[in-house]
Amino acid sequence: MIALSQFNSLSKDEAAGLLALAWRSRPGARRW
Repeated sequence: MIALSQFNSLSKDEAAGLLALAWRSRPGARRW
């Protein structure tokens, strides 16, 4: 998991991209 201090230093677009990547790569991602 990304440390909050590192996460807060990201731009909103970068954070959203990382969250989307993590979401898609999670187990069972085929539903979405």
